[in-house]
Amino acid sequence: MATGTQQANNRPFWAILSLVLLIALLVVIRAVDWSEADGLGTVPVSVTVRQDGELVSDVMVTLFPLAHDMPLRSAAGTTGPNGRCDVTTLRFDDGAMPGPYAIGVEKVPAWSLRFHDEAFLTADPGAPPAGTDPS
Repeated sequence: MATGTQQANNRPFWAILSLVLLIALLVVIRAVDWSEADGLGTVPVSVTVRQDGELVSDVMVTLFPLAHDMPLRSAAGTTGPNGRCDVTTLRFDDGAMPGPYAIGVEKVPAWSLRFHDEAFLTADPGAPPAGTDPS
């Protein structure tokens, strides 16, 4: 019976030790792999989308890596009213990793643009819909 009690008392110790080691491992991976000094090796990439010579807004541009022997990541951006966007890999506007890419271009549907409208993002979810009588 004493061994069963001893095992029960050791479980919290091993659980806490495992958690501390996991957190330490994640901190080391974050510091080594994503440090600001070397990062992912991205370079700034700016894209301008035109159709028949006219600037096109609300277009999602995605860069798909072609080289399988290089550790590349996809990058993407959405054009603004000026038809221009800065491509992002991991952090906001960090660019893309140098290498060969295929480029995908897709017009963002109008119905999804309302979710990017700041008025919808800052609206009170508990407020009654506009134009209705709250009483």
